Amino acid sequence: MQYRTPLASIAVIITLLFFYFTRKRLPLRSTKLFTAFFVLSFFDIAAEIATLYTIYHIETVKPWINRLCHQFFIGLLDLTIYFLYLYIDTKAHGQKRNSTGKQFLKSIPLIGAFVMILSGNLYYYVGADGRYSYGPMAMTVYISAAVYIAGVVVLLIHHKNIFRGGAWITILCGISLWACIAVYQLFNPTALISSMALMLMVVFLFLSFENPREFADFQIDGVMNTYAFELMLAEYVESKKEFFLVTFTLSNEKLLKTSLGYKDIPEILSALFKQQIHITGRNAYHVKENSISILCRSSGVYTALLNNCTGTLTYKNKNGISISFDYFTSILSVPLYVQTADEIMTVLDYVSNEGVLRQQNGILIINDEIIKQMRYSAAVELLVQNAVENDGLDVYYQPIFSNEKKSFVSAEALVRLKDDKTLGYISPELFIPIAERQGIIKKLGTIVFRKVCEFASREKLYDHGVEYIEVNISGIQGVDEGLPDLLKSYMDKYNIPPEFINLEITETASVNAGEMLVRNMEKLRSMGCGFSMDDFGTGYSNLSKMIQTHFDLIKLDKSLVWPCFYENNREAVILLNNCIKLIRQLGLHIVAEGIETKEQVKMLTDEDVTYLQGYYFSKPVPEKEYLAFLARHA
Repeated sequence: MQYRTPLASIAVIITLLFFYFTRKRLPLRSTKLFTAFFVLSFFDIAAEIATLYTIYHIETVKPWINRLCHQFFIGLLDLTIYFLYLYIDTKAHGQKRNSTGKQFLKSIPLIGAFVMILSGNLYYYVGADGRYSYGPMAMTVYISAAVYIAGVVVLLIHHKNIFRGGAWITILCGISLWACIAVYQLFNPTALISSMALMLMVVFLFLSFENPREFADFQIDGVMNTYAFELMLAEYVESKKEFFLVTFTLSNEKLLKTSLGYKDIPEILSALFKQQIHITGRNAYHVKENSISILCRSSGVYTALLNNCTGTLTYKNKNGISISFDYFTSILSVPLYVQTADEIMTVLDYVSNEGVLRQQNGILIINDEIIKQMRYSAAVELLVQNAVENDGLDVYYQPIFSNEKKSFVSAEALVRLKDDKTLGYISPELFIPIAERQGIIKKLGTIVFRKVCEFASREKLYDHGVEYIEVNISGIQGVDEGLPDLLKSYMDKYNIPPEFINLEITETASVNAGEMLVRNMEKLRSMGCGFSMDDFGTGYSNLSKMIQTHFDLIKLDKSLVWPCFYENNREAVILLNNCIKLIRQLGLHIVAEGIETKEQVKMLTDEDVTYLQGYYFSKPVPEKEYLAFLARHA
């Protein structure tokens, strides 16, 4: 009967130990301390079982063996409680290491307990109701436990914000339960339930903090998640020692999503992990959707990875189809270029979002120049957010010339940031993607549309010969179910007839957007709005999609026009002429963009292109200058 509780407790701990050691764990200092606490708990309960045997066979067991077993049991219990305190202390202080002096002070109760264990007296009670040990040696457990448990309670309460999800309350409950069991054991020494208290504390900690499943990325087998990465990163940064962040990023993620689907990206990253990162034997982290990262202190590790970096991999998916994909390897040295965890996460964001614009495959060494670009990008992000929130956007207008009417009958509304002094002129090609990533592109688009309607109404643009204004709609706006009603509300407010609005959607967005875009276009078209396919020639050039979505205008990108004027570029002329012919045969009007020379105007006019737009006529100008332009060309 006396063995029942410790045997049940050790069985639970053995089960947890098997689960714990058969799964990947983080090499955090706190994890190492928990591992020590966990293993010590096992040996302490095993030692308790041994003491039960010796005390229940006290008549046959030699006294020195009995004392030695009790010394091991009591010493291990003191040491286990001490490691529990160190574990909570490390978690509470963000993995920071104690100085030698502080560590010594925190060890004084343990040292005192060990002195008493070696020299103190121990007595044995043998009665009909049970058997147990008592005396100064046994009391060290209660004294040191009281000190360290009090310390744990103070740490939990004082640093409760450090423990995510209110886990500090769970641990506090576990500590309280342990203290109650200890008090009960003190006044009922024959109960022998200390092993149960220790087992419950292990379970509480395991479930609250140290379950390896919390750190696993369930999309990619063998890879750890963002939470695990953030914990490890904090410890690496805290150490103040040099380390390297190596990240493998898919170069053509968007194309892969389009051609294969979103679910295949984790499979592709898994293949990358197995063929590249797995060779180091180190933990890999799935921090960004299109990349996997590792942390290493040795330059030799990333050198080995670089030597194995081909930039292109081919693998077979579950259906047996061979897929080739490009990736690039970025390397960041810390603290050489950045010092804080926040800066490192910013670098990861930058490489994940914009690195692919500079690097198709191979190696990207992050240096001062890239850090400078990143910080510029971060400043632009802040500027864009402030502009959207605080009316920091202007709308410029680029006139569009009608070959048929020989007048400027339209203009394209283009958004600009008002602040051109802080960072200088910022191209929309830079800040529009930033607004999309920030999730404020719909708000930005709404502001532009409102300003266009307000300007057209206030200045009565119809009276200036303007037949319509082209307003850009992002792919994200285009699939917003509430878009038609939102635009209608502004047109009604400013008495703008829908026929005055022509909405521009890029070719790529029109191909990728799907059914919701088509539905929104149908609703807006039924109101009277027109539609242009912008940047024709830069995306997929999906002619069937062009027909299906019923565009009124097709805007030829300058990349189709300019090559026609390079020396001996006959193929470009043939391509442009046939594009124009095909679009006209479909009954659609054409706007040629990027017109900058008289020769371009003549050729496109001869080809019967309906509208022309470009710097040859005017750059995009603010409202007052646009009105002055219209007055000059009336």
